Amino acid sequence: MAETLLQSPQPLTAAVRIGEGRGDRMQIPPGALVVLVGPQGCGKSTFARRWFRDTEVVSSDECRRLVSDDASNQEVSREAFTVFYALLRARLTHGRVTVADATNLAPWSRQKLRQIALARGRPLVAVAFDAPLETCLERQSRRQRQVPVDVVEQSHHAFRQALAELPHEGYDRLYVVQPEAEDGS
Repeated sequence: MAETLLQSPQPLTAAVRIGEGRGDRMQIPPGALVVLVGPQGCGKSTFARRWFRDTEVVSSDECRRLVSDDASNQEVSREAFTVFYALLRARLTHGRVTVADATNLAPWSRQKLRQIALARGRPLVAVAFDAPLETCLERQSRRQRQVPVDVVEQSHHAFRQALAELPHEGYDRLYVVQPEAEDGS
């Protein structure tokens, strides 16, 4: 009979709400892994460029581009994520703040990232992007490389579930980003 290993429950991590660009402050511990969580079009990559140095951000789309010359080529995701995880491990091994810029909507993907950080004794910060579906779809419609509407809708639904799970996953800090009004000002 297989033995079941029980993990002790993670302490609840209270979410701190911040704006996309209002000058709110995040406290990122030195050497932390910052896990971005959100559907396509919610503002993850824009936020990462605004708040972190280029060298700190490891983007799954950029890894796809490096592997196949096409950031939208889903056929190379396996190879791209091999590169993605290798870069995360290398940066964290050297104590560098590292931002995992991918949707990170599936519980197993966030668990893998937590394991990578924990194996290196690094703090974990999650940043979730609570943008309304309409905002995600509008932002997607303005992109050159668009994700199909049904995919964004499915991702947004998965995000709602992830948002409920994040406080229980054992992050040192949890930030929930609220989108700025897009009224052209």
